[in-house]
Amino acid sequence: MDRFESYFICPAETAESVPAGLAVALAAYGLRQGHLTRRALPARPFAFLCVDGRGYDGAGRPRVTAAETVREAIVRGCRGVLLDLPDSPRSLPLARSMQAAARENGLTLCLPEPLAAATEGALALIGTALCAGSLASRLREAAARFGPERLALDVVPLRAMFRLPCPDGRGRRVDAEELQTLRQTGRAALSPELAVNSVLLDKGRRLLLYDDERSLALKLRTAAAIGIRRAFIDHAGLAALDIDPAAVELP
Repeated sequence: MDRFESYFICPAETAESVPAGLAVALAAYGLRQGHLTRRALPARPFAFLCVDGRGYDGAGRPRVTAAETVREAIVRGCRGVLLDLPDSPRSLPLARSMQAAARENGLTLCLPEPLAAATEGALALIGTALCAGSLASRLREAAARFGPERLALDVVPLRAMFRLPCPDGRGRRVDAEELQTLRQTGRAALSPELAVNSVLLDKGRRLLLYDDERSLALKLRTAAAIGIRRAFIDHAGLAALDIDPAAVELP
């Protein structure tokens, strides 16, 4: 695969706001008692099923759940399934059954990194919202473990405030109005290591990190340079930052 693929994750209610020509990963599916559930569907086609299985407790028969999910993906003309499951031993049978069914039907399965490591062939989702270290190093480490062809970026645009020092790496999310005000009180710099904009405030006692079109494009270019060719981008996060999906430059 030479072309970089980007998919914008959103529910049916906002899918129509994704510009034509951009691919949607539809967040309209869940799991209940071992069966696939579905909310409203948009009129436009979508490329991936996003299944929210964060509350999955091992209920049901994994092969049945996998068959239902893959059948839905085929009926909707999708390329694959993004399955969010807890990092738990109870999730493994479903993850492996889903990958077997997806592979048999020529579909792509994306899983959280820990489950992908235990599920042969599934793509691993790698988060890009870092507050320390280096995004390139993080992606190179993952590529060495999985191979770049088995990685996909999980891009949730960042907008957070951190008190310094911040040993636990936990920040406070800021809303759009507060972000706009804070951006005007300090000078922003695009961090090449984190691939995010940073603003030091209160004489270095607080650090604001936020994404924009430039930083998102840098994340994608950093991934592409390592050989990663897929990204799933949170559409709601873009909207909160008033970023037009079409303005995010692809590698």
